Amino acid sequence: MKSWSAAVLGAAILMVGTAAVAPAGAQLRGGVNRNTARRPAAKNYNKELKDIADNLGQRFGVRVVVDPGLFVPAVPKAPASAENIDAAMDTLVSQTRSSAWRKVYVPQSQAAALPAAGKLAAAVRALDTLEQSALVLQNPATKRATSFMKDYQTSDRFADDLVAQQFSPKPTYVLYSTSEAAGRSPAEQMQDLQRQQMQLMMSMDPDEMSQAMSQSMQMYMNMDPQVRGQYLGNMMRAGMQMWRNMPPDQRQQMMQEMMQNAQGAMGPGGPGGPGGPGR
Repeated sequence: MKSWSAAVLGAAILMVGTAAVAPAGAQLRGGVNRNTARRPAAKNYNKELKDIADNLGQRFGVRVVVDPGLFVPAVPKAPASAENIDAAMDTLVSQTRSSAWRKVYVPQSQAAALPAAGKLAAAVRALDTLEQSALVLQNPATKRATSFMKDYQTSDRFADDLVAQQFSPKPTYVLYSTSEAAGRSPAEQMQDLQRQQMQLMMSMDPDEMSQAMSQSMQMYMNMDPQVRGQYLGNMMRAGMQMWRNMPPDQRQQMMQEMMQNAQGAMGPGGPGGPGGPGR
């Protein structure tokens, strides 16, 4: 029974881990470099970019905010020859992957105290990627509504229009990451992927799930053998560490559920069933 339990546990960890290859595999674009696992973490020059942005803000008399979640892979260069702040922002974006910049206008009452850089960048990213052209959210309890309109055509009197709506006509320049993973740790990103995976698995029938897992397994087998071995080793070590750290009652409950589901899936001829090796 212990050997069968260990086999069920190992198979469960392998199955979940292999299924998790699917979302990550899309980023591998069909190949894994043999030295990927040994490659040191790339340095992020976000601080250097922020220093340049602060200097530009002082030079042009504006506020420039840099998204702390923006990854800057190379040392940025200050756009010394830029004639205006717009040209300078264009130069900064050209040096950074998956980035963009926008002018942000806040109410006059909030102009002196902006939100934290990460929150401001996240708000800009969310609004800019919203697919709906217009949206109104109403809270019946407070009898308040929030409206959003995308691609609103501005006029030459845009500054006057802002003042009329009690917004500050002086913009804040926000340089932000367009990546959905901006500002999130690898652990948080993996949790999101696992949550999405669970939701997808619950919406699939057995045939669809079997096909998806077959494709994931094929993707796993197409990995470089050295990287595949390290991936499997890391996954198994993490799974066993999680198992050891789990409270005994949860561990026992999980084992019983895995055993019951495994026996049900394998049918009468499987281990533990009539005619199986466990009888």
